[in-house]
Amino acid sequence: EDLRRERVRALILAAGTTRGLALEIGGEDIPGVLDSLAFLRRFNDGDERPPGRRILVAGGGNAAMDAARAARRLGSEVLVLYRRERGDMPADPREVDAAAEEGVGFRFLTTPVRVTSGGDDRMQGVECVRTELSRADRGARPRPVPVAGTGHEIAADALITALGQAP
Repeated sequence: EDLRRERVRALILAAGTTRGLALEIGGEDIPGVLDSLAFLRRFNDGDERPPGRRILVAGGGNAAMDAARAARRLGSEVLVLYRRERGDMPADPREVDAAAEEGVGFRFLTTPVRVTSGGDDRMQGVECVRTELSRADRGARPRPVPVAGTGHEIAADALITALGQAP
């Protein structure tokens, strides 16, 4: 009613995307698995506790680069896992370069398949597989396909997921 009285002609509601998408793999409920948005919110609020000594970041967009750089600035060793090649990353290439300059590592053509834990139910690593890009239909983006027999585990104290957001 107040807006009508003030003769407001347009109103934009921008709720944002405040919930990160899950990997939907086994072990995601293990302590040490964090959503990038929640991690970045804590970081931006001044929380300087690193989520772990060795951090994996799953994703290739700007939120993944932000999370990787923030974790690195907190003193963690950081490795970004991305299922396609570097040139396929949706992140701004300058952000990828800046992350690399800050000491963030990258493992391309790699996808997480399961989070592993030790006897104390704390995260101990992530099982991954190598991927290869399938031939795309005309105009379509090549799809990453798991390569049989390439399973391997990467030791880590925490996994930050950055696969996209939803409202």
